[in-house]
Amino acid sequence: MAYTTTKKTTLGQLQYSAQQLKGYIDAQIAALPSDQFLDQAHTTFVYNFAWSNATYPGSTNPNLEGKSVLVLAVKGQGDDIAYSFLDLSLLIDINKIDKVTSATANNLPKFVSGGTLADSGVAVANVLTTADVASDAEVEEAIEDALSDDEEEEQQGGGGGE
Repeated sequence: MAYTTTKKTTLGQLQYSAQQLKGYIDAQIAALPSDQFLDQAHTTFVYNFAWSNATYPGSTNPNLEGKSVLVLAVKGQGDDIAYSFLDLSLLIDINKIDKVTSATANNLPKFVSGGTLADSGVAVANVLTTADVASDAEVEEAIEDALSDDEEEEQQGGGGGE
């Protein structure tokens, strides 16, 4: 767009607009919520939760007594702390393995339908380990020994009827 004298802005108008913009920005910044951050000293994992107003002042009882709870403490202005309570019992229960009451000592477990465990009936002592498996060098040696026995028999005339 070409510059024309009719669209000229005076320095005074520009300064006035800048002041209005600055005032608007300052008002918006003042309206922002105060800084908040996670208070690490009061944020904790509680395995067996028990709520009390003395321990968590200003909070509402989340009715999570006896459950595994992550207590989040958010610190605002001054020493004010807002508490949030996250029920972790479901997460922990999902990863919990029930005891297998019919298990035999030293037997390996197995997964059955639904992801539960049962006794496999296989004793640990009956499982092959790497010590029970021949190495590549041992296999090569056994093959060479077997082949050399065949060659000796052929040289002694015991091999085939030609």
